[in-house]
Amino acid sequence: MEFLEKFYWEDTMKKKIILLVSFIIIGLIGLHAIDSVAHPLKVKGNVDLTRNLESSALKLEDKLFNGDEVETKAESFAAIQFQDESSIIKLFPNTILNIRTEKNGEKYNKRSLLKMGELWAKVEK
Repeated sequence: MEFLEKFYWEDTMKKKIILLVSFIIIGLIGLHAIDSVAHPLKVKGNVDLTRNLESSALKLEDKLFNGDEVETKAESFAAIQFQDESSIIKLFPNTILNIRTEKNGEKYNKRSLLKMGELWAKVEK
C-alpha cells in the first residue's frame, strides 16, 4: 500500500511540474510576440503616457503599444513615429491621443483616436 501511495504522489508531482513549466514557456513566448507599434521622436514639456490605467511621463526611450494613450499638457508637445516609418504624428499642447494600431504581417493598421486637441500628421504609403 505504501508503494502505491508513493508512486501516485510522485506521478502527480511530475504532472504538476510539467504543467508549471509549460505555462512559463507559453508566457515567455507570449511576451516576445507583443511588438511596439510606435516610439516618440521628440518630447517637450509635460507629456504623459497612460498604459493599463497607469500614467508616467513619456520619455524618448519609451515604446508605444496598441491601447496606449499619450497626453500633452499646456505648452508641451510630442512627435511620434510608427514602427513602419510611414507615419509621423505631432501632438500639440492639450491633446490626448489613444493609439489604436495593430501589426498585420509587415503592415500596420492605424486607427488612432484623437480624444481632444490638435495634431499634425504626415502619412506615406
